[in-house]
Amino acid sequence: MTGPASPGLHVANDTSGRRTDAWFNANTGNTTFAAHTHTVYDASGRVTEVWTSRNSSNTTKVSDLT
Repeated sequence: MTGPASPGLHVANDTSGRRTDAWFNANTGNTTFAAHTHTVYDASGRVTEVWTSRNSSNTTKVSDLT
């Protein structure tokens, strides 16, 4: 999703409509980005993990709440 209020922001949702990923200042394929936040949910829909990475590398985490 890219809109006038959030240029360069792309998001992905799971089949339940929950946001699983958000990329800031990303290219179309989300392979190059300034930041990427990923959220994992359990079977009940509770958040079990959230991490944010930077500089187009998911191994360069700036926060990891697992």
